[in-house]
Order: sequence, then C-alpha cells, then structure tokens
Amino acid sequence: MTFLEITAVSLTGAAVYGTLEMLWRGWTHWSMLLAGAVCGCMMYWVANFSRLPLWQEWILCAALITTVEGATGEITSQFSALGAGKVSVSVTGTSIKHGLNSEDIAKIAAIDNIAGVDPSVTLSRHIAHEGTLLEDTSIEGRSAAYFSGESTAVSPGRALTSMDMDAYSRVCLVDGDIRAALFPNENPIG
Repeated sequence: MTFLEITAVSLTGAAVYGTLEMLWRGWTHWSMLLAGAVCGCMMYWVANFSRLPLWQEWILCAALITTVEGATGEITSQFSALGAGKVSVSVTGTSIKHGLNSEDIAKIAAIDNIAGVDPSVTLSRHIAHEGTLLEDTSIEGRSAAYFSGESTAVSPGRALTSMDMDAYSRVCLVDGDIRAALFPNENPIG
C-alpha cells in the first residue's frame, strides 16, 4: 500500500465511521474517527491482499471491526476513569468578589463542548453520630455533574443524581474512613 492509498483509505474510513455514529447516536468522539481510519485500512488490506473466499473476508472484517471498536472503547473508558477530559478551575475569591456566582457558572456551561459544570464547596467541620465525634473533617459539596459518566465511582450506594439536585434532597456520600469511624457496625445507607 502506498502512502496515498493509506491516506485515502484512512480518511474514508474515518468519514464513514463518524457519519454512521452521527446517524445512529447523534454524536461521535474523535477516538471513533481514529477507529474508523484503522478499520478502513484493515478492511482495504483484507479486500486487496488476502486470498480468502469473500464470505471469510466478511467474517474477518467483522471480527476486526469488533476488536478495534472494543479496544477503542476500553482505552477511552480507562482514560475517562483517570479524569481525562475534566478540567478543574479553582476560584477562591478576592476582597471584591467571593468566588463564582450563578451567572458565572451559566456562562461557563454555555461554552462549546462543556458537558457539565460542577460547582463545589469545601470546608472543614466537626461531625458526630451517636456519641462519636470526628473533629476537623473535610466536607466537599458536589453536584450530580461531578458523577456524570462515572456510574461506578460510588460503591456501595449510588452517586448524586439530577433529581437529588432538583428536589434539594438531603443526601450525602461518606467515604470509607467516616463509615468505619461513625458506622462501624451498621450500614450508613438508609
């Protein structure tokens, strides 16, 4: 295969794969364009250089596409689990302005390619349960947007949802240290 053939096949594969994703799901990710380019090259090689019967070429191409799709999905999810694609902005405020307000957050959310905005508040307080006191415990306030795309981030229990936020539900998540200190012999979920 020449460089020109590889380039043409790669661009065609990326365009076809991306278009199919847009038609099927309504959106695509750059990694799927890369997967389409790789699949296009592999299918071109199979069609032009293998000596297999046509039906076997189809099965081989289907297996190659499935493998590339699975590998791409797994790699993308591994990067997402690491926090890739998330940007954290810390604003502590000044004597003139105290952090971000609702208007600031709405402006950030309106920027292209922003999937969600998670304003957070962090403070330190004493917490107690049935006579046990934990001093200077770090408490972090988050919204449902923090957990979007990370359904396995909380175990046991569940992440905050937009319904929790809309209803101003009195819910919280506790980490393993707080659970061990305040709920040693009981389930804090309830």
